[in-house]
Amino acid sequence: MPIREGDRVELVVEGAWFEKFSWSRQVLDPELNQARGAPAFAIACTVVNLGHLAGIVARTDGSWDGKGRRHEGFEILVPWSYVVAMLEIGAEGGDARRIGFL
Repeated sequence: MPIREGDRVELVVEGAWFEKFSWSRQVLDPELNQARGAPAFAIACTVVNLGHLAGIVARTDGSWDGKGRRHEGFEILVPWSYVVAMLEIGAEGGDARRIGFL
C-alpha cells in the first residue's frame, strides 16, 4: 500500500542541503540525537501534499527550542531531489513501517 496524504512518516532528507537553513535544527526531535554534519536527517511529520511538482509538503510533528521544549510544528516543502526516503510511522501492527527510497 503506497504512502498517501495524511500518513505519518519519517521524512529522510539530505543533510548538507537541510543544514543550510537556520531553522533546520528546530524541526529535529532532540531525543533522536541527530548530529550536525550527518549525511541525512529524519523528520517526523504528516504528509500534506504528495502531488506538488517541486517536492513533498509535510507538517512536522513539532518544533523544539534551544532548551528542548516542544512547540507546534511547521509546514515545510522539501524538494524531491533532497528526499532520500520516507518511512511510514504506525502502519499495520503499530510499530510496523513501510519504506520507500527515491
